[in-house]
Amino acid sequence: MKEISIIVPCYNVEKYIDQCVQSLVNQTFSLEKMELIFVDDASTDTTLEHLKVWEQEYSDSILLIACDQNGRQGTARNIGMQYAQGKYIGFVDADDWVEPEMFESMLQKAEEYDCDMVSCHAYRNREDGQQIPEITQEKDWFLCGQSALEGGNWPSEFIGSVWSRIYRRKILVDNQIYFPEQLCYEDNYFATIAAMYCRSIYHLERCLYHYRENDTSTTLARNNVWLFDRLEIELLKLEEFRKLQLLERFPEEIEKNFFELYYFNTMYMMATRFDTPSYGIFQRMEQQIRTQFPNYKSNKSVMESGNPVWDLLLKVLDCHFTKEQFENFMKKYAALPRN
Repeated sequence: MKEISIIVPCYNVEKYIDQCVQSLVNQTFSLEKMELIFVDDASTDTTLEHLKVWEQEYSDSILLIACDQNGRQGTARNIGMQYAQGKYIGFVDADDWVEPEMFESMLQKAEEYDCDMVSCHAYRNREDGQQIPEITQEKDWFLCGQSALEGGNWPSEFIGSVWSRIYRRKILVDNQIYFPEQLCYEDNYFATIAAMYCRSIYHLERCLYHYRENDTSTTLARNNVWLFDRLEIELLKLEEFRKLQLLERFPEEIEKNFFELYYFNTMYMMATRFDTPSYGIFQRMEQQIRTQFPNYKSNKSVMESGNPVWDLLLKVLDCHFTKEQFENFMKKYAALPRN
């Protein structure tokens, strides 16, 4: 059996895919023990042709799946998971690349500590050539005990992207953890729900992944309505938290997480990436907040965040803005300095 399956969803990445694949086949970990699954999501450029060349050269380690219809990243990742046979599963975005020792380092800790998840840090690689490392501490750290579902702590450090982590496949399969489909920010859902089931987690205080900040990507493009999928993702998370009875166990943590990703981050995104911020989306958020968390003002972790910008946005919820007032506020908000 392969030690690890790496799933790479690919769509119109002809400029970047060779660098991504090269970084995977050049891993210091034995390629014979790796399974590289590339899911071409009905690309309309030459991405599939690039992948066919790589598959032919590394036929024992590369599995290429060509989709007839575009299903977006969540669907492509789910398809890859259906084929994955490795003890662990990792995810890489097709326009990114990884350090040569990434998966050897992660699998070594996974085996040594019998981990359900291993994570690392990433570099942010900008188009102007800047390479910005994520903030790191001095030492690696290890968590072991009960999962959040079993009464353990809220795993706040592991809510977000999936590309700097590997997961024990059995955890994902046994608990039927999959990505939402036809939605952006699907990894916010997957990473959060998967973390709830993990008993043992090792974190490497090293930058081993390279995340390309591409201005044409879905999450960075201007005026892209797909960005509002984040609202649906956060509601799906709440629904799953209720099914798992986690909302009763972690009410403050879940509420704060919801405010951050559903409201605060969306307001920032509307102010900075849209020529005309949507008053309708603001009204929708305001209504959902009052429906989902009518007593949010009693949550100190929300109301006393220490972030002045968040404090300002909380006050906005009580302002009952007209459309014109909202648009004027968002212009001023976009100009505020941020750390």
